[in-house]
Amino acid sequence: MTGGKGQGEPREVLVGSGSFRIDPDRALELLRSRQSETGGNMMALWVRAAVLRGASRIDFAWGALSLTIRFGGRALTAAELKDPFSVLLSGSSAEPAARWLALALLHTALPKVDITVETGSADGRRALRLDEAGFRAVEPCARVPAGSPVTIVTVRWPLVIGLLDNPRHPYCWRPGDIRGLLGPCPIQVNAPRSGNDEVALRWKPVQPDKRGIPLKEIRKGGLSVLLRPGEEAGIKVRFCVAGVAVEGSATIPFPIPWSAWVDDPELELDASLKSAVKGERWDAALKAVEQAAKAHSLALMARHGRVMRLAGGLLAGNPGLRRRWADLMMLGVPGLVARLEGERRRGFLGRFVGGRLSGDWLRVLEAGLVTQHLRKAASASLSYPERDAGDPVKAALWRVVLHFSRTWALWSLREVRESKDKAPGAFVRRRGP
Repeated sequence: MTGGKGQGEPREVLVGSGSFRIDPDRALELLRSRQSETGGNMMALWVRAAVLRGASRIDFAWGALSLTIRFGGRALTAAELKDPFSVLLSGSSAEPAARWLALALLHTALPKVDITVETGSADGRRALRLDEAGFRAVEPCARVPAGSPVTIVTVRWPLVIGLLDNPRHPYCWRPGDIRGLLGPCPIQVNAPRSGNDEVALRWKPVQPDKRGIPLKEIRKGGLSVLLRPGEEAGIKVRFCVAGVAVEGSATIPFPIPWSAWVDDPELELDASLKSAVKGERWDAALKAVEQAAKAHSLALMARHGRVMRLAGGLLAGNPGLRRRWADLMMLGVPGLVARLEGERRRGFLGRFVGGRLSGDWLRVLEAGLVTQHLRKAASASLSYPERDAGDPVKAALWRVVLHFSRTWALWSLREVRESKDKAPGAFVRRRGP
């Protein structure tokens, strides 16, 4: 016996002894109806599906009446092809890769839209067709080169007046809508679409530096944390799911300012799939960020003494580098980050400083960035060495080398404090010799 169809609620079907189940078709329609109105969020679903399958890139290519989405990584399983939406209705904890693929398919499968999914390697491809009649297995027709698996999603629609006015329709997806969500995305995203209000999207992931200057990636459990020097006190945390940002942020009190992305593929989102929901996963993500920031901060300061010793030797023997160091000490942290990233993007040609390879200049630039970052943190968070001794990060800030003397000797903040009355002006606060 089927109950009446409520406004915006799934139909209930009587089963067994007085219990009810949800009508699958109506439940799926309800999930789709709560999605965002913007095409960028639809594209985000496919990007997440590609990231979680281990792809290195995803490509969107529009035709007049079609869209082709292509990505590598793990192929769809036979179970996913048999019933791709079962993971959304089973009530069990579905594997994230299968869940996000199902959500991407669900929100692409609009009325009068025909979808074909072909997956697998060249010698073992399988295919699924999804349209208004349902989903069924079909023969694959796209040819792919031998090697790693490739998944190709082909979306087609007829030319019908009024059909393309829906902002959710694949024809209306704008690459620019997703650009601002890809800050932490670990894969390439290519969407070479153009138009009056659109710009081609060619996203390349930012590669964290091994030393963590200026970007450090720390993996903890199933989470990934990206740390970058911040501008304000504490750790400013933004959340993302499988490489795509969601709405929601938090600030963690911390002696050193950091800007952090935390990626949790299983972070709980609201019904629109746009905003993070506070709960156990939210709290666990914040804890992981704080632990990552503490570990990275202590490691960075432990290494900085050696970095400053090397930089001091380079500066003592090169007047040109000394002039540049003086200029660096006048810049803020954002300016130093931009300067370092710009220098790293330059090609080999022209990478010379005073007739020497720019490796010396890059070492000095890295030392300058970390020095200014830690000086700013110390200025805002330290009080007295004795009072701060109970906090390991603050105690390390007192000990780390952040100044040169006029003879290029190394000075920690504690040494500066203890010596400034005995030898005023013996250390360099800002510009250097």
